[in-house]
Amino acid sequence: MNEREKLAEAEWFLVRLRDTKFDESGRFDRTAFEYYLSAFLSAGRAVLQRARKEARAKTGDHHWYESAVTNHPCVKFLRIERNKSIYDAQVVPELRVTVKIPGGIIATADGGLRHVDDDGNVLREVVPEPGGGPVRFEVKPDIIPRYYFEGWAGLEDVVTLCRQYLDEVAVIVADGQSRGFLTPDVASDGRKASQPDSVSMQVRGRREAPDHGCPQRA
Repeated sequence: MNEREKLAEAEWFLVRLRDTKFDESGRFDRTAFEYYLSAFLSAGRAVLQRARKEARAKTGDHHWYESAVTNHPCVKFLRIERNKSIYDAQVVPELRVTVKIPGGIIATADGGLRHVDDDGNVLREVVPEPGGGPVRFEVKPDIIPRYYFEGWAGLEDVVTLCRQYLDEVAVIVADGQSRGFLTPDVASDGRKASQPDSVSMQVRGRREAPDHGCPQRA
C-alpha cells in the first residue's frame, strides 16, 4: 500500500514546519507554520489509514493496527488532532515566546561590563569612562517562538512531538511488515528494501537539525 510514500511526504512537511522562520514584515510566520502543521498531520494520518486498510484486507480485522496505535500515546493523540482539523476546526497551537540573551553579561573588576557567549568567549566589553558614570550597552535578545498542543500532557513542543510521532509511525509500519500485516518495502530494482531503516529515519539522518528555535531576524 506504499505507506512509506506518505512517510516521506510527512517528513517533507515536518522539515518545513521546523524551518519556518519569519515573513516579510519580520514577524514569525504563524500562517505558514499552521499550514505546514495541517499538511503534516494529514500526511502522517494517511500512513496509518493505508496501514489499517492493508492489514484489514489481509487478516479480516484490524486488531493489530488498533493495538499498535494504542501502545503509542503520541500517535493516538495526533490522530485525534488531525481528526479535529478535518471535522471541526483548524488546529491552532498555543504560542509561548522565550526571550533569551545569548551567553551572559558579567561585571568586570574595574566596573565595566563584558558580554560572553555560552562557552565563555568574550563577544564585547565596555570599560568605564574616566571620571566615572554608568556603564551600559545593549544586547539584542533572541526571540524564540515555540508552539504547544493544547491537551498534550508532556513537555514537548509541536515540532518535537511531530518528530516523535513520525518516528513512532515508522516503527508501527516496520512492525506490521515484520508480522506480515503490511507489504515489505521494495526497492526500485525489485529487491526488498533494507530493514529496519524507515524513510523517515533515513531522511532524518541526512538532515538532522539543530535546535529549531528561531532567533529574531536582524
